[in-house]
Amino acid sequence: MATLAHLSDTHLGFRAYGRVTSEGINQREADVLATFEATLEAILARNPDVVLHTGDVFHQVRPTNHTIVQAQRALIQFQLRRQGKPFLMVGGNHETPRTVDSGSILRLFESIPGLHVAALEPMRIELKELDLEALLVPTRALERDEEIRWEPVLGCSISILGLHGMVSEALPDHAHLSIFETQPDRWTYVGLGDYHVRKKFAANCAYPGSTDYTSSNVWEESTTPKGWIWFDTDFGEIEFVPTQPRPVLDLPRIQADGLSGEELTAKLLQNAEWDESLRPIVRQVVENVSLGCRMGLTRREVQALQKRALHYQLDLRKAASESMVSSGEAFGSLETEWAHHIQAQAWESDIEAETLIQLGRDLLRRAGHEIEETEA
Repeated sequence: MATLAHLSDTHLGFRAYGRVTSEGINQREADVLATFEATLEAILARNPDVVLHTGDVFHQVRPTNHTIVQAQRALIQFQLRRQGKPFLMVGGNHETPRTVDSGSILRLFESIPGLHVAALEPMRIELKELDLEALLVPTRALERDEEIRWEPVLGCSISILGLHGMVSEALPDHAHLSIFETQPDRWTYVGLGDYHVRKKFAANCAYPGSTDYTSSNVWEESTTPKGWIWFDTDFGEIEFVPTQPRPVLDLPRIQADGLSGEELTAKLLQNAEWDESLRPIVRQVVENVSLGCRMGLTRREVQALQKRALHYQLDLRKAASESMVSSGEAFGSLETEWAHHIQAQAWESDIEAETLIQLGRDLLRRAGHEIEETEA
């Protein structure tokens, strides 16, 4: 009998939106680290026999010094409080260097008591105190198509497979292998990493998803809870334990057909219902927006919405009947389109809109002259 906590895709060092804390740290970088630390605390409260992290501990191969120090400190304290109980870690694609001679940042954690790291090569280990065998398969092994024996071989009563890779049953176009190749029925537990949305394939086989919103398109995941997995080998069932990251809200879309700028502003305000104390990440898509409607938006109201969120993305999509460039006036039309675009935005900056509009016009005209000289 053993208990297991499985987390994945923590992406420490992830940055976005340009906002910083009072210490000068990117706010999303601080958020993601805070979620990671809170996840470790939640795992500690349950006191599992084994912890499994299936890759993308970091968001990049070379994290910032701040991220490295904070991650190292958190894991050392975590393992000290667990008295060195086994912690299994697999290398993911985000922290895997492109060149063979480059080392992995995960090697930094090998000196932490109880932490076993399969950074670049597959690792099979035996934990005799638990009568447990584990096979850890990092991304690089999958990308090289290494020969891997996808089955337990040591005869232990408990067997765990941990890997970082995409299976075809989750995302066919980016798959490393099929879930059936891992032979889940032969393992006590199969823990997967790489897919940011939780997905269960069998009673003992799943992606927990990422612990925070760190994908390039967070809006696709806005309705999916983030978290980690608790697994008790006695019961053989997966329990999903949610984390509490900063909320991501993709607001109901607005159809702007026939609306004036003032009417669209009113609809934006009507949709903007959230707990301001949480400072969420928000997107508002508006479809079929005419140029006149864009120009009539009440800038002050939109700026007020931005201040109520960590990030408020107003995604204005023009009406299909309005072309980007008018015939015969290519650069004049682009200049007009640029002006309308800037007038419809609301950003927190000391730069005046007219200054930015003029800069864009100058660059477009310069590009036009360069094209004419090249063709001549």
